[in-house]
Amino acid sequence: MKKALVIRFSSLGDVILATSVIEPLYRKKYKVDFLTFKPFDQLFINDYRLNRVIALDKKDLKSVKQIKDLAKNLNHYDFIIDLHANFRTKLLSFFSERPFIVYNKRSFKRRMLTNRFFKKFINLSDFNVLNAYQETLKELGIYISKTEKPKIILKDEEKKYIKSYIPENFIALGTGARYKNKMYPFFNKVSEILIQKGFNVVLLGSKEDLKTDKNIYP
Repeated sequence: MKKALVIRFSSLGDVILATSVIEPLYRKKYKVDFLTFKPFDQLFINDYRLNRVIALDKKDLKSVKQIKDLAKNLNHYDFIIDLHANFRTKLLSFFSERPFIVYNKRSFKRRMLTNRFFKKFINLSDFNVLNAYQETLKELGIYISKTEKPKIILKDEEKKYIKSYIPENFIALGTGARYKNKMYPFFNKVSEILIQKGFNVVLLGSKEDLKTDKNIYP
């Protein structure tokens, strides 16, 4: 059985999106581990598709030596799938003896979209994060005819608990972001449209998101 490691350190939404590659790997009988930062490992407590979740603190990867030491401990994998593609994971790839498969995040274009001047010249209408993540699987010979959705495994009692305070027929909106320029400013309008369409709207976020998002919701 081949062993694969999936890397997505943060943040919460991105880690959840990264789960979309777990199911295809599991179906193909890969032994899958997932490397992330704490506390995002809590998402995978009940995930039978994963062999192991490696949870680190950010302080564990602050120095080049720490990253080099971690790379040495990852040499038993057949493949490492890098769904973060940042400086840390590039260093991991440099020090590792294993093949790294890195997703194309189109960093430059996405950064330009946060600039009012340059965004006029950038077209990313064809970019979809889930598709970009799942494109990495092609290097393993795994082709997906239909985009896999992210999936978190919950126990039945957890589902019952959630249903006890979440309305039926709901759509959740995560209105926050780590950087202000990445925050979509019109979620209140989106919420209004969804309610008009007959959906219940649930807002997700942290205390910081609550302070930053000044919108008034219907």
